[in-house]
Amino acid sequence: MDDTERRNATTPIRRHQIRAALLKQYAGLIYDDDLKSYDQHGYEQRFMSRALTAAAIRAVTGCDRRTACLSVIDGELDQGIDGVAVTEGTQEVWLAQAKWSDEGKGKFNTDAAHKFIHGLRLIEQRSYDRFNDRLDPIVARVNSAMHDARLKVTLVIAVMGTGVLSDEVVAVLEDARKEFNGLGPVLDYRVVNAAHVLRQDQEDLAPVPVRVTVRMTNWLKRNTPLVAYQGTGQQHR
Repeated sequence: MDDTERRNATTPIRRHQIRAALLKQYAGLIYDDDLKSYDQHGYEQRFMSRALTAAAIRAVTGCDRRTACLSVIDGELDQGIDGVAVTEGTQEVWLAQAKWSDEGKGKFNTDAAHKFIHGLRLIEQRSYDRFNDRLDPIVARVNSAMHDARLKVTLVIAVMGTGVLSDEVVAVLEDARKEFNGLGPVLDYRVVNAAHVLRQDQEDLAPVPVRVTVRMTNWLKRNTPLVAYQGTGQQHR
């Protein structure tokens, strides 16, 4: 993904498309009982952050929307982690933190990075009781993965922006990698930006390709202007 693609995803029309898609796709799926006391603007900003978290979890794990929404723990006592997921059938743990911005200028700063690493350490120490109860349904899976020698943890930084990390943030993340990877590759990090979310939405809207197997007889091949085959065909069942 080049700089142009990242910037294009934050233009006004693209921001509107992403916002509308997240509101539509995740309405009624994401926990929002703790947001009901906010005014409309306050509610929407917090909801969009949670929707972005779910979208990022989908992007890295390939799960469906409902499963992604169940991974969102954003809110009081989230310990700097907005989403926690374990890839089905593996020992891969994904920890997400999201930064939503209506203007497409979401940024992940050093304070956010330090909070993220703090939350990671709490999970490493199995201090699950320090988190809110939305983590409870997946604690057993997280705990199993954390005890496995094949463990891999990825910090997912989701931003409604270009997702370019500052040198200071990269330094914090790289220090954490060195600390956790002293005995082997365990920790990594990746960025999910506005362009990734836009691409995911476009893929969701794309029609399902039609695949047909046909057996041809008396066929011949043509190479120009495009490669093509001509003959008598019968659908293979």
